Amino acid sequence: MPINVAVLTEEEFNSRLKELLIQLEDNRESPYQDIKNNPSSHPTIGIGFDLTVSTVREKVFAAMGIVSGSPTATALITAITNSIGKTDAQIQANLNAV
Repeated sequence: MPINVAVLTEEEFNSRLKELLIQLEDNRESPYQDIKNNPSSHPTIGIGFDLTVSTVREKVFAAMGIVSGSPTATALITAITNSIGKTDAQIQANLNAV
């Protein structure tokens, strides 16, 4: 079976990569469960931005104007931690409470 090779520009590669990630992860503006019905599923936003990973979370917070170390950030981190393994609705409720 022959292997077909395609030469892509950087823009085409990035576009195809993004579409693949969307198919594998999802792409939502609201937080969601990264793996449905999994007790260790992590709260995620966008195209697979795992909110339990501190470096990722800090970038998400910065994009939202949430100051690192602020009471709001601390409360959100607690809500995120308490949302591991929860449904999309539970994750959103935990974050909305903050």
